[in-house]
Amino acid sequence: MAVDLQIDEGWLDQLKPAINTMIVKTMTEVHKDAEAICPVEHGDLKASLTVINSAPMQARITSHLPYCAAVECGFHGEEYVRPHMRQGVPVRGHMRRGNSPEQPFLRPALYRERELTV
Repeated sequence: MAVDLQIDEGWLDQLKPAINTMIVKTMTEVHKDAEAICPVEHGDLKASLTVINSAPMQARITSHLPYCAAVECGFHGEEYVRPHMRQGVPVRGHMRRGNSPEQPFLRPALYRERELTV
């Protein structure tokens, strides 16, 4: 005895728009939660968080700021500080020892949304 199963591939194409909408809606909720608990010193990190629908059935929350991962995961080690101006006074580039504890905001927002949908 044998049983064959055949799936019409067209059904997935019909579901893709609904799945994509659901993914973007979920990431939008995660984004709102992440903004609400994001540590704020100047507000740049919070303002930089955006939801991108990067591909069909794929969305991500991203930030263009290079220190976003260091805030989320923490940083311990040497880092290069590039030349810049501080209160009108030039500061030359130099190495410094960084010691920043983690301040997670993306992971808790994602975990909260996961708990709501399970």
